[in-house]
Amino acid sequence: MITRNGKPVARLAPVRRAPRKLGALRGKVRVAADFDAPLPKEILALFEGTR
Repeated sequence: MITRNGKPVARLAPVRRAPRKLGALRGKVRVAADFDAPLPKEILALFEGTR
């Protein structure tokens, strides 16, 4: 309980969430085969601030 001048102004309570369903996104998400391949030098240069 949070009070202001001795009077309650808010009550803290746990958030109630529905349980997660494993596999709910199966078949809906596709990861490219090369998603972790190194970036081209031109794009890396943009991150490093050099061209």
